[in-house]
This record gives sequence, structure tokens and C-alpha cells, in this order.
Amino acid sequence: MSAVSTSATDGLSLIATAGFFVPAAVLVAVVVMAVVRDRRLAARDRAEHDGGHERIGSPAAGDRRPAG
Repeated sequence: MSAVSTSATDGLSLIATAGFFVPAAVLVAVVVMAVVRDRRLAARDRAEHDGGHERIGSPAAGDRRPAG
């Protein structure tokens, strides 16, 4: 084999590897984000149902107190 042929084959294997792992990583990230969102919504629903007074998530802009 010539150096050009070997180099081209190595490049194709890198492209094939990235073509497999990049979409797989994106899919895993989407699933993790969906699970986190679902758990937050479920916790919020549970808090509303139980009459909980604790806030879930970050406070609204008007509720922030100045430091000091």
C-alpha cells in the first residue's frame, strides 16, 4: 500500500468513528436532559399537590434580596 492510500484509510476510519460516537453522545445528552426536566416537573407537581411552600428552581428576579 502507498502512503496516500493508508492515510486515506485512516481518515475514513476517523470519520466513521466520529460519525458513530457524535450522534450517540448527542442522543445520550438529550435523554439525560429529558429525564432531568421530567424529574423537576414531577417534583414541582408534588410540591403543589402537597401544598409545599418551598420553591423549586431559581428565585424570580423580583424576589432577590441585595447582598449586605
